[in-house]
Amino acid sequence: MDGEYLKNNLTINVGNGKIVIEENVIPYLSNNHIFITVRKEKGPCVDQSCQIITKVNVQNVDKIPEDAIRVEKNGISLFLNTEVANSIDRGRENVLLKKTLAGKIGIRGFTYIAENPQSLSNHHSNFS
Repeated sequence: MDGEYLKNNLTINVGNGKIVIEENVIPYLSNNHIFITVRKEKGPCVDQSCQIITKVNVQNVDKIPEDAIRVEKNGISLFLNTEVANSIDRGRENVLLKKTLAGKIGIRGFTYIAENPQSLSNHHSNFS
């Protein structure tokens, strides 16, 4: 991503990682509660063993779960579940929140990193 492209985007720190929000998504976020989670789906089955595939899920919700981690900047808030926040932090990722071709909000650059017992969810101050 070049500097000119990033100029009008909003970057929110999530621990050691970042969520970059495209300029055209910002107005949508100011009017909605966006909750980002991961979901696990049964993947292809080989030799009586099915792989579990972890996917990121972006949804507009009416009520934010109590255990959600809020990250915000310039009046724009996102809500993440613990798995998403910890994955972005531990992976030191730059995740892009953008509109898909279908006009929905999607994420690019997210890699799921499994949780460990020392979860950062207890350290909300790390997420700003």
